[in-house]
Amino acid sequence: MFIKPVETASIARLFEIIGIGERLAEEGARRQLALTDRPDMQRFFRQQAAQERFHRVVFEKAVAFIAPRGYSRLREFQPLAHFQRLVEDACERRDLAETLFAQQIVLEGFGEVVFERIDVGMTERGFGLETLRRALRRQEHAHHQFGLRKLHELRQLGYIDVEALKCRAVEYVAVTDQALEQLADLFTCFGEDPAMYRDRLHEGIPHWLRPA
Repeated sequence: MFIKPVETASIARLFEIIGIGERLAEEGARRQLALTDRPDMQRFFRQQAAQERFHRVVFEKAVAFIAPRGYSRLREFQPLAHFQRLVEDACERRDLAETLFAQQIVLEGFGEVVFERIDVGMTERGFGLETLRRALRRQEHAHHQFGLRKLHELRQLGYIDVEALKCRAVEYVAVTDQALEQLADLFTCFGEDPAMYRDRLHEGIPHWLRPA
């Protein structure tokens, strides 16, 4: 593995924040189980929760391995803590469509973009584990695509108040944009431009819900 000593703390921090996001995704999928009685959706949410738990463990172990001596772990990452509160509120209101937008489209879309782009930097640094990394990327992509399909389906069936969801979508996107701003310095460790991540994330949102 070819990592410069000055990079280890920054890479550990980036992996730690990704791990926090995976924990949020795991907990969110478990909450979504209570919002539907459809067997196909329940099966997906159970599977996703299990996969997100595995992702979380992978990144937690990566942090433990790579973090330098004296590394101080985060108590929380504020943008993701805010995101979690929004999802919890949507679950309390039993708004399945909003949780699909938040969890599978925004959060998983964010994860898909991050996994795809940092994979290049990991390859350059000789991280190895190519099969595992491909599996993580494939699963994030599948979670995102599920959200797109089911949200489209709910819209076609007339179960979504489009204008209301569009208003809620603005806040979720603003939170992820804030997260990218706070992660800007860390992404430079992989030679990445945070603005590109923002553009890719917005492109993954259905056109009828994209911010202006």
